[in-house]
Amino acid sequence: LQTLVNKKKVNRILEIGIGGHTHDFIGGQSLQALEFYFYNAKIYGIDLVEKKFLDNKRIKTFECDEANSAMIDGIAKENGKFDLIIDDGSHMPTYQIKNFEILFKYLNDGGFFLIEDLSGSYENALGGDPDLSKVRNTISYMKNYVHNVNSHMLISKHRKIFENYIDIDIVMFFKGSILIRKKLKKNEMPWPDEYAFETLDEYNKRTKKKKLSSGIHQY
Repeated sequence: LQTLVNKKKVNRILEIGIGGHTHDFIGGQSLQALEFYFYNAKIYGIDLVEKKFLDNKRIKTFECDEANSAMIDGIAKENGKFDLIIDDGSHMPTYQIKNFEILFKYLNDGGFFLIEDLSGSYENALGGDPDLSKVRNTISYMKNYVHNVNSHMLISKHRKIFENYIDIDIVMFFKGSILIRKKLKKNEMPWPDEYAFETLDEYNKRTKKKKLSSGIHQY
């Protein structure tokens, strides 16, 4: 992540999951690490348990159950948009997917969304699906959107299907985590649908390229 992000330009970070649930004054190490590394950023943390002892000029915490989608949305709406969103909450795929669907719109252009601890996607006990369904397995769900990286090449019906997340331009799968980046807005015009279905002869004619004996166009 540090090779992709200019830490000087990160101004707002949201993290779901603070930790230290069994003790009143334990948890928040990740919030403090983010505060130290991203020295210009305001850090917001959400957790099931109240952790106000961590609050200072740059860290603000909220007590909120992940199941309360309306409250998650309200916190993000009031305090966003964000340059970095980290989901390190329950690790249950149901909430990882729901959090992404709620929060992606609160990500700044060029911002990153990190989903951590994906082991629950493979465990029925945590609501995951060992058979890799798209509704109970976070990795299978995110595979839906890898084509958005090439969104300008998609035919119009697929751009319509993916429109809520059409601005994804990086999806990186790591062991136990997924990193998504939202596009920097560019005047990138989508290709006309006919480009996708034209023959090689039609392509060569349109692009004024010659055809080799093999049938492959010549640059």
